[in-house]
Amino acid sequence: MLEQIQMLQARIEELQRLHDGGEMMTPQILLHQPYPRSNSESSSSPTCEPTFPSPTAWVQEPPMNLIATLSVPSSFNGMLPTKPGAESIFFWLDARAFRSTTLLPLPFGHPERPSRTLLSTVYLWGCVISPRNSSGPYSEDGFLDSALKTLPQDIADFALLPHLVLQTIQAEVLLSYYFLHSARPVEGRYHSATAVCLALDAGLHVLWSPIQPRAKVYPPFPLVQPILPLVVDTERVNGFWAVWILNAYWVAVQGTPSAIPSGLPVDTPWPGSARGGATIFSFLNAQDQEALAPVARLAKASTLLEHIIAFADRTTGAPEPVVFASFANRLKTFHSNLPPLPGDMILRITHALTDLAIVRLHAPYASTSEVIWFQCLAAAGRIVASLGEVTDSTHPMLV
Repeated sequence: MLEQIQMLQARIEELQRLHDGGEMMTPQILLHQPYPRSNSESSSSPTCEPTFPSPTAWVQEPPMNLIATLSVPSSFNGMLPTKPGAESIFFWLDARAFRSTTLLPLPFGHPERPSRTLLSTVYLWGCVISPRNSSGPYSEDGFLDSALKTLPQDIADFALLPHLVLQTIQAEVLLSYYFLHSARPVEGRYHSATAVCLALDAGLHVLWSPIQPRAKVYPPFPLVQPILPLVVDTERVNGFWAVWILNAYWVAVQGTPSAIPSGLPVDTPWPGSARGGATIFSFLNAQDQEALAPVARLAKASTLLEHIIAFADRTTGAPEPVVFASFANRLKTFHSNLPPLPGDMILRITHALTDLAIVRLHAPYASTSEVIWFQCLAAAGRIVASLGEVTDSTHPMLV
């Protein structure tokens, strides 16, 4: 994992050095201070404070009426929760706080507003979902360019503005979904892996653990402020599982092993749960009988798929019978306990990932047994049926 983080940091540093065709970036010179200071402040010695570039340094932020439309369109199809307590696998930060701070009459990049990268990414999705709102510089390409250019600076400001950590993870999740929507897998997998690295380094996978470990090399400071042991932080919990589910989507799309380290200890509670501890271990060993919220069921289906693909990838001959039987039984039990279709989008995807796990586990041996052959065929048919109504107009973030 450290190697991944170091590679990503090297890439970030490279991006910071490159600008407009590979030339070295030079510090921006402001002709006046963006915010007024008193005489005493201006005469004091410099302090370690973040800088807030002019909006024109990246892209002109839209006028307020367009911001209101791009950031909270009625057609966001579940990206932003529509009411308190509503679940979204795409946007997991406090939606009400996000909306209110987005509309503050403050400059782009001001610390009391959402980060530049997050705002640019949400505006980007606003253009994708409501193309009629895209015009001139306020376009899909413009907002994507802004998000990618502001991302390295937001990461560099983590030490000064810790709230940027969760906002950057959220932005990375939305960027990865954008590249999934745009059929650009290399970029999508890259941003998914970055979200994974940031989430793990912030300790989002061990929110229930009395001791929250973090990487020792980079960065040399905790990414997020620690919380009390055995206390549930809903926003961080939902953020971790949003990253986990996103990673599973790329595993499903590309059929390759997960970017998340095998055997990673996860203590963070399932979404909607009040208790954690050995979360993945308990589930895979059938020790988890807790009733679950819809997103938690999706996270469990994602877990099964990731582990089964990893198992299938490392199995070249006959499968380990004990492990194979354990996965098969766990899949059968989990699938039988799912609410029936039809259902909402989250339930449809949960069924689809579960059936894909069934196919991936049994397909290598379909030629050896007619029963296994028909089992795989039935699971594949259910995938087609469960996702048959997922279209670009109904669920643009997944198509």
